[in-house]
Amino acid sequence: MTRLNRWVAGLAAGALIASPFAVPAFADPQPAPSPAAATATVDDGSAPYCFDPPANAVDGAMWAGSVNDTAATSESVRDAADWLAQKWTGPTSYGQAGGIADGIIALVGADAHPDVVKEMTAALKEAGPAYVEKNPAGLAKVIMTAEILGEDPTYFLGEKTGNLWVKLAGYINDDSPSMKNRVNMYWGPHLITIALTRANRPVPAKILDQLLSTQGTEGEDAGAFGYSKWNQDGTKSFVGDPDYTGIALSDLTLLERHPASVPAGYADKISASAKAATKWAMDTKHHDDGEYWETYSAANSTGMLASALEERNEDMTAVRTWLIGQQALTGVGAWQAQRDATEPNLMATDQAIMAVSGHGYASAWSGKIPDGVPSCTATPTATPTATPTSTPTTTPTATPTVTPSQPTTTPTVTGKPGDMSGTTKCVADQNVWVYVEQRDGTSKGACASRFGTGLEALESAGFVAKTDGGMVTMIDGYPTKVDTTQAYWSYWHATPNGDKPAKWESSQTGAEQAHPKAGSIEGWYFKALTDDWQAAPSWTYDPSAITTPSPSATPTQTPKPTVTPTGSATPAPSATAPVSAIATAPATALNPVAPVAVGPYNRPSGRPAALPHTGV
Repeated sequence: MTRLNRWVAGLAAGALIASPFAVPAFADPQPAPSPAAATATVDDGSAPYCFDPPANAVDGAMWAGSVNDTAATSESVRDAADWLAQKWTGPTSYGQAGGIADGIIALVGADAHPDVVKEMTAALKEAGPAYVEKNPAGLAKVIMTAEILGEDPTYFLGEKTGNLWVKLAGYINDDSPSMKNRVNMYWGPHLITIALTRANRPVPAKILDQLLSTQGTEGEDAGAFGYSKWNQDGTKSFVGDPDYTGIALSDLTLLERHPASVPAGYADKISASAKAATKWAMDTKHHDDGEYWETYSAANSTGMLASALEERNEDMTAVRTWLIGQQALTGVGAWQAQRDATEPNLMATDQAIMAVSGHGYASAWSGKIPDGVPSCTATPTATPTATPTSTPTTTPTATPTVTPSQPTTTPTVTGKPGDMSGTTKCVADQNVWVYVEQRDGTSKGACASRFGTGLEALESAGFVAKTDGGMVTMIDGYPTKVDTTQAYWSYWHATPNGDKPAKWESSQTGAEQAHPKAGSIEGWYFKALTDDWQAAPSWTYDPSAITTPSPSATPTQTPKPTVTPTGSATPAPSATAPVSAIATAPATALNPVAPVAVGPYNRPSGRPAALPHTGV
């Protein structure tokens, strides 16, 4: 669900733990180290941008990457790129800014349609400012996209939005609960790592700690990156995931190629992590009808993971052959969301094309050298400043100002709970019960007799849903005004467990990708991005005592001041179509729910709905 090239890359999500090393990340303002002297210690974002072509770049017909391994491969990439270009009819055709970025990365990696890429870039610059506010994963994704385009990311979104490096540093250094959650959720740590390493900038130890904490250490998923899930008995278990592993391998490859970005004491950890992840990936390919990986979407997952493995010089010939066979089933050059299906899917094609072209997040690059940007390996200048390459009228500074942090909130309950007494009969009849709860506690439940997808179940139960780019934004006219940077519909599943209460689990995919099981329960809970992001719907199905929701009132909270650099937004996470989102590791995992600014579906950002949006 992702791809990349050039020197700086960044895309989205992960979990974070305290570093055992005394290495401050984005600390108090001070003269930043020159690009060549960067040692992964302190970076306030003010160091000037430098650029070196990505490692292993090759000459190609149009831009930087050759896709002509074989005639079949070249034809496959061409057909897919043509279909993606045809789907571009304007800014709204690819959903939100994250979807536009995915399209740019796919076409650049395919060396195709520079005219369409130019239009997409203009649209991204228009939509980007709103997209990156309070959205660290989305900001990293935009920076990464600029790097892949061969543009200087510093003022890529204009003077009003400001220096993107300083803005990203502000997000990472913001210790308010809401922003820490946003930085650490889903693909956040992954995208941030890609963006920083491609620019040869230091990666904070706490970001690497969070990233590495999402790797399995035992059992069949040892070596895989993934997320944790709640079990019916209240315990958590780790789930190794190809998508998470793919973007993590891109991170690790870049870190190995850019030692200046790595904090002291982390090189051996990174090498061991990459080796274990590669082994897991190579050992878990399916072989029934070809070599591929499957989760929610085989094309998406295979595209993400295979492209990352190719960047590590692993042979993916058999995998490309399988993908080309799947591509033929749609008849239009695109790939499908589900294995062996015939309906083309935009996000699946964005990500599958990366594996066939051989260019993922660590290697995609347009071949363009940014004007006026020095090499990262050139002789360092005496004292780097925050002056942007484009010399904008105003120059943001990193002078800290004290602003109140935005605490996690709990909605005040004033609405009317609905009647859930029909749940038992519904699930006993092997249908699906759908529960919908508004922010004020108003709720309603109904039985769905059709549930091929989560969206079909919602509508079969009698609810009217409005979607935008695959993300459910309104149910039965609520909210009356949609603003996913402030609040969103979280999506949940629960499985009846005998006479015990059923436990809610946050969905790891979007409603259009989810396939509810007969006799299960679906939940939709509207919440603000500042709400506790682990908070599930207030009603729980208990067959021994069917009750209506009775959530608790909001506790009084007093914001406390926190120091944040000028130029960074007031802490508060924002939502963007899930790229999907990266979850936490078994021991310290949190089980996030809110989507990251990355893709269109109501799925965690760590998991692009596929490019689902790449979560970001």
